[in-house]
Amino acid sequence: MIRYSNSFFLSLIFHGSLLLSVWFFYNNDTKIEQEIPLKIPLKLSMMEAASQTTAQHQSKEEVCIVKPQEKPQKVQESPKEEKKIIQKKVEKKVEKKEEEKAEEKTVEEKVEKRKEEITPQPQKSVAQEVHKEIASEQKTAPPPPAEAKPYHQEYSELNAQKIVELLKENLYYPRSARQKGIVGVVKVKFTLDVDAKVYNITVVESSDKILSRAAIKTIEELSTKFPKPASKTTLSVPINYSLTSE
Repeated sequence: MIRYSNSFFLSLIFHGSLLLSVWFFYNNDTKIEQEIPLKIPLKLSMMEAASQTTAQHQSKEEVCIVKPQEKPQKVQESPKEEKKIIQKKVEKKVEKKEEEKAEEKTVEEKVEKRKEEITPQPQKSVAQEVHKEIASEQKTAPPPPAEAKPYHQEYSELNAQKIVELLKENLYYPRSARQKGIVGVVKVKFTLDVDAKVYNITVVESSDKILSRAAIKTIEELSTKFPKPASKTTLSVPINYSLTSE
């Protein structure tokens, strides 16, 4: 019994020590696991802060190192050189203007040439040519012979004085017309045969019936008294009735 009790106690002690060691190791592992994630972000933040400080130091050093750029000093030119430069500029402007004027002239000349080419020359029409030919022929050709006058016109022109004298000598003026003071002109038309006989007497114009009858009677009395015509002709004679003609 004593042996078994001793061995029992020994086994309890051994197992208890094992349990304690396991429990101790377990607690240590959990603490380490909790500390590790906390340490990592701390280290990262420390690293970032250190990098920012180094960058600021570097930028400050660069600012300090950069020197201001020196402005190029303008070289002062003498007044003679300035005048020469101005003269050159003026000459260049004048040359440009002259070139522009020459170009404008050439363009205008080209435009005028094109207009001349485009505008058609007036073609002479056939009618104008014919008219010119006719005019030239008329100038060169002799004038056409005068148209022959009708025979009654020739007869009246040749025997006008005789006819007037016959009318004055053989005029029939009724007393009633004279007393009433009837005056006027009666135009009588009649046919004159080759033997100077008169027929087909008609009154063309008259101011009074009494005067028209008197005119017909006057022409009838002059039958065979007119100059004999070469051919039968028709005459138209005005007979004047006035009180002053007596």
